[in-house]
Amino acid sequence: MRESSTVPEDVKQRLNWLLIFIVICFSVLVISLWYLQMIKGEEFRERAVENCIRSLVEDAPRGRIYDRQEELLVTNRPAVVVSIIPAEVDDLEKLSERLSKIIGISPEKISQTVKNYRENPFKPVKILDDCNTNKIIEIATLLIP
Repeated sequence: MRESSTVPEDVKQRLNWLLIFIVICFSVLVISLWYLQMIKGEEFRERAVENCIRSLVEDAPRGRIYDRQEELLVTNRPAVVVSIIPAEVDDLEKLSERLSKIIGISPEKISQTVKNYRENPFKPVKILDDCNTNKIIEIATLLIP
């Protein structure tokens, strides 16, 4: 016959303390998660948006390229790209209309180009390569409220 096995009191007490410790640890985790989501959530949301929009400009080393007879092969000139960041546009149709008058691309094509890149709203969408200075000035005045 089998004897009934009983757990000694000191083992029961240790298990109870272990259970209490585990419950306290999980409670601290749940309270910390609640604090981060409910109290600090808006602050972290703002910081995340700022982190997505951060611009970093690095100057690349540039220079003229000469051949062995010291004849100029390649020179440099600034080239400006017109781009739109979809997350910063409130009325795409209105912007497309105004921009099309300056750069000579149809508003539908501008809108469609931007809409094709909606999955990453913070990435600049290239509309026009190598824009001349006069058009850049017109676009800059367009953007001034």
